[in-house]
Amino acid sequence: MAPNIVVTCAAALAVAVTAAGVHRSRRQRRWLSEVLCFWFDGDPDDLYEARWFVPAGTAAQAALDDEVRARFGAALVTAMGGGLGAWRRTPHGCVALIVLLDQMGRHAHREQRDLIDAADHRALEVCNELLSRGWDRELSVAQLVFALMPLRHQPTVARLEDVMCALRHSRPHSVARLAFRPAPPLVSRLQGTRQQAAHLRRRGEPAVAALRSAYSPPNASPAGGWRP
Repeated sequence: MAPNIVVTCAAALAVAVTAAGVHRSRRQRRWLSEVLCFWFDGDPDDLYEARWFVPAGTAAQAALDDEVRARFGAALVTAMGGGLGAWRRTPHGCVALIVLLDQMGRHAHREQRDLIDAADHRALEVCNELLSRGWDRELSVAQLVFALMPLRHQPTVARLEDVMCALRHSRPHSVARLAFRPAPPLVSRLQGTRQQAAHLRRRGEPAVAALRSAYSPPNASPAGGWRP
């Protein structure tokens, strides 16, 4: 093959690789925005029933499961494969990744415990990273609640204490205001943390698996959130 042809082929390949990278980056930024908008945009009272805690076993829950699979299935597969690491570079990117894995994963993988557990493991890693960087203090109340959910879904005493600490130090006045909303407040989903931690202390760390089953069964809620 002539040298000039080799150079031309190499240049074309470089252009193609660069274009693919740009396309992938744009797609991932679009996914990030869509996850945050889908999960958090709107009135919290409406989101509470329409997105966050749809009654289990209802047609509304099944419809939401289907919508999540259709809209975010590709993003979830990419996240499960570790392909959305760039999201971990910012506070809101971490929140989007946690929501995608910990919440949307429960919709897309309903009753598939092995896939939910795999997504939970990745979500917990992101949650710990977010807390270690102090980014929890940059989040809205709703974002904070869902950013902390991996600690609730895989409870130990230390993790539940992390939840309580984050709630005490991150926007405490906003949390208090949300607690007095007319509709059942989102923050009430975390108000049982002290009781859960106390229960775990009494029973000891070997009770973690039993607690996961008791507090977060596969069909406990549409997003798998703990129910007091």
